[in-house]
Amino acid sequence: MGSLFDDYQTIANSGLFDAEFYLRNNPDLAALNVDPLMHYMETGAREGRNPHENFDTAFYLEQCRQLGERTDNALLHFISDGAFRGLKPRRETQIPPARLANFLAAIDEAVLDRDGDSGVLALTAQGWALAATPIAEITIAVDGAGSCRASYGLARPDVAQIHPLFPKADQSGFAFSLGRIPDAMDGAIALEVTARTSDGQTHRVSIPISAKAAERRGNGAAAPSVEPTGLRR
Repeated sequence: MGSLFDDYQTIANSGLFDAEFYLRNNPDLAALNVDPLMHYMETGAREGRNPHENFDTAFYLEQCRQLGERTDNALLHFISDGAFRGLKPRRETQIPPARLANFLAAIDEAVLDRDGDSGVLALTAQGWALAATPIAEITIAVDGAGSCRASYGLARPDVAQIHPLFPKADQSGFAFSLGRIPDAMDGAIALEVTARTSDGQTHRVSIPISAKAAERRGNGAAAPSVEPTGLRR
């Protein structure tokens, strides 16, 4: 387990902590004026409180016990390990379609890369997107840098574990590369993610990302430094 700050960011970026849900279902916190996620990190997780309506802490810990494992933070364990091993965040129950969000999207890896010869700054990123009806196309736009069509339909079994009720959740990944990013945006960019679904509907969300530029010279590239974003609705 990493530092408290790192673990805080991991959970915040996962989209699996719902602060409104947490406060609504834990009225004892109303008078404390605390950061809900920090309370969960420091106290709530050990007390077995649920971080999201779609995460059943007691059920998850039951799965861990069956495997001979113990954890003080069920959600962090699920994000960092459990989801990839097939552990479930809740019992399989049917949620009415009306309760599915219209559109969810996240960027979980982004690299700003400046070519050492041309000096052009380019953005390469990947993420995932889900909608209540199947997504047909994802388009990415950045002010001052134009737009591009993302490659959509990449395998994301991890997303399907967390959001199993969305159509084609296991193929919800996308990737894109967009060149000629203005220098003024170096490190702070607002991405506009637009999804067109199979029923002709359009959904759009703005996702702020932060990434440091990796200098590229010739055929070699420095390792990128990336701050991923969390779930955006």
